[in-house]
Amino acid sequence: EPLLEAMGGRPVLLQRFPNGVGKQSFFQKRIPDSAPEWLQTTTVATPNGTESRALVVADLAHVVWAVNLASLGFHVWPYLADDPAHVDELRIDLDPQPGVRFAQVREAAAEVRTLLDELGIDGRAKTTGSRGIHVYVALEARWDAVAVRQAAVALARELERRRPDLLTAAWWKEERGTRVFVDFNQNAPHKTVFGAWSARARTGARRQPSSGAGGTSLEGPRTTSGKGAGGRSAGGAASGGDGGSGGAAVSRGASAEAWAAANSASVTKLTSVTRIASRSEGFSQGRPQTASAISAAWPAAETIAPVGMRTTV
Repeated sequence: EPLLEAMGGRPVLLQRFPNGVGKQSFFQKRIPDSAPEWLQTTTVATPNGTESRALVVADLAHVVWAVNLASLGFHVWPYLADDPAHVDELRIDLDPQPGVRFAQVREAAAEVRTLLDELGIDGRAKTTGSRGIHVYVALEARWDAVAVRQAAVALARELERRRPDLLTAAWWKEERGTRVFVDFNQNAPHKTVFGAWSARARTGARRQPSSGAGGTSLEGPRTTSGKGAGGRSAGGAASGGDGGSGGAAVSRGASAEAWAAANSASVTKLTSVTRIASRSEGFSQGRPQTASAISAAWPAAETIAPVGMRTTV
């Protein structure tokens, strides 16, 4: 099933609406001691060492248990519960700042596709149920969250260098302007991202993968019924508006393992480029400075051999 393919085996943070949609919600990371014995959980930790017992989406019964607690949104960790030391997803979050239209977000996604194509990396896009787009890159479980975040910083800075009129990696909001922020910090060790096929707490909004293979057919947050994925677009027409969304699921099953393996050589080279840049500019910590370090190191990435898979943004 699409939802289990996207988040199966991963710890999740629950967003609960005990008094119904439209009422106040709260986030629940800790599973209560009164939970049934069959429920699978795992220990997650914040950077300061605070630990919590989180739900693992082991199967559909675990999803139903959470929904029965009035959980709509599942915020997903970027690793499998049985290997928390290694991240297996790099998440490129395209976050439109005030005044940015969805047509510009789609244009930003096309820039991401171009860059990843050049690197021989296969990235796949999802609408977010809000105003942005997430692009996922499947990884082999070889890198920790710090290394993956550094790669995200590298990508964000290179995108800003190429299209400073459209994209920004500026951490401070007042420096971003009317542009799309490439939020690299979604790859920080403690970060979760709103899961595919989850429902937002408003009519029809849910986060869906795109099915546009090689095109820019992504549209905005879905505005039809949020009760199921029926009637989803099979690609859709390009649109600058804020309606509709694509449909095919992006999995972490056998096909995703092949996806991650195909990305392996290119991501390995990318992480080595980020290490060059971080030594010269301290890029993994504190406020980002300029794109100069990654731009200086970037030629090393030009030797990456394509892996024969196009990005589907």
